[in-house]
Amino acid sequence: MEQVFNRTLTKGFKSENAEIVIQPEYLTVKNLVEEGYPFIFVTGGAGTGKTTFIKWMMKEFHGKVLLGAPTAMAALNVGGKTLHSLFKLPPAWIVKSDIKKLSFNSIYREAELLIIDEISMVTANMLDAISVFLRVNRGVELPFAGLPIVVVGDLYQLPPVVNFELKELYGKYYRSPKFISSYALQKIEYCTIELTKTYRQKDNVFIELLSNIRQGMHLEETLKIINQTCTKNNPESGSVWLSPSNATVNERNENELAKLVGEGKQYHATIKGEFQTDKKDSLPTSIFLKVGAQVMFTQNAPDKSWINGTIGTVLGMPTNETVKVKLIESGEIVTVGYAVWINYQYFWDEKSSQIERKEIGSFHQIPLMLAWSMTIHKSQGRTLDKVHLDLGTGAFEVGQTYVALSRCRSIEGLSLSKELTINDIKVDMEATEFYKQLEI
Repeated sequence: MEQVFNRTLTKGFKSENAEIVIQPEYLTVKNLVEEGYPFIFVTGGAGTGKTTFIKWMMKEFHGKVLLGAPTAMAALNVGGKTLHSLFKLPPAWIVKSDIKKLSFNSIYREAELLIIDEISMVTANMLDAISVFLRVNRGVELPFAGLPIVVVGDLYQLPPVVNFELKELYGKYYRSPKFISSYALQKIEYCTIELTKTYRQKDNVFIELLSNIRQGMHLEETLKIINQTCTKNNPESGSVWLSPSNATVNERNENELAKLVGEGKQYHATIKGEFQTDKKDSLPTSIFLKVGAQVMFTQNAPDKSWINGTIGTVLGMPTNETVKVKLIESGEIVTVGYAVWINYQYFWDEKSSQIERKEIGSFHQIPLMLAWSMTIHKSQGRTLDKVHLDLGTGAFEVGQTYVALSRCRSIEGLSLSKELTINDIKVDMEATEFYKQLEI
């Protein structure tokens, strides 16, 4: 049975890590975990600091946390593992025989917390499989073997990707593919805590418009304002075109790259040890660039001179291992070298009595991707200064338009290829029903 914890937001305070402002909700979640509360859903709209919350929790429970996410890029962004890798599960419909008791299962027996990011994209089948895996490997016959679970995400954003065959299975076995239909979840008490302070956008009017789009409220008035303000034939220089279709995005990036004169340069990735790339994510094994190419950074710089999502223009490629980029917003010119993404394996350290991480593989590549255009799906979780939304024939998935619009920091940086219609605002009614409980 679900409980809803509504917290009046008061002013946050700086932690010892000066980059993180601790909100009261963070402390509420920490206290609930320490008290052994079984399952906590931390939610909130786009830009409310959900990733920051995860980083804070990892510091607070250092050495006792398992951290996973449904996709490779989402896992890498928070320093965790994919759920399939973490729990040794196949990338398909998971059945009981897929779940194994491991001979080396100390990390699961000794863990004090599991955090799952981007929970809106996790299926009920996956969550039930995790529960069974933990029961088998912790030796406790309770949902999730009694391990406290914190899941983070927004049900109004993109749902699980489920093909036609799996949709039939979900129709037989579950109310829906979403994690909230999990049978394990129905057997325990769980609560929802909402983060309400928006960090990505500062303009209260824009924040309210996005909130309306997210929930499907006051759409006629909301779309009128957005359409009148943002419909433009020619988007600003440096805008990232967001589209639903991979084919549309790839075609635009290839066409824009072909327009540039001069020779290009290929940057090849180096993979060491165990590291699997996911073509659906943003870690290409080969990147072809030309001077003038619009690019996006795919990793934060150690000195914070750029962040994941910063847009720039290639000024030069002085060596086979460096690219010179002009950042569009600041005008700063930076030299970019190869970055590294690490694949970790968890293990239990008897001496420290902690879950430690061991590097088992790495991916070395220039942290850039072509960024005249990208899919809305790949944009989830990113912050962009200038967004041009091109829905083509229209939105076809729930949450799609909201995710696209909410990537942008300001309404001034947002433009549309054509006016949005009410048909473009596809709100998940199951999510609406779930979130109504927060208003109680």
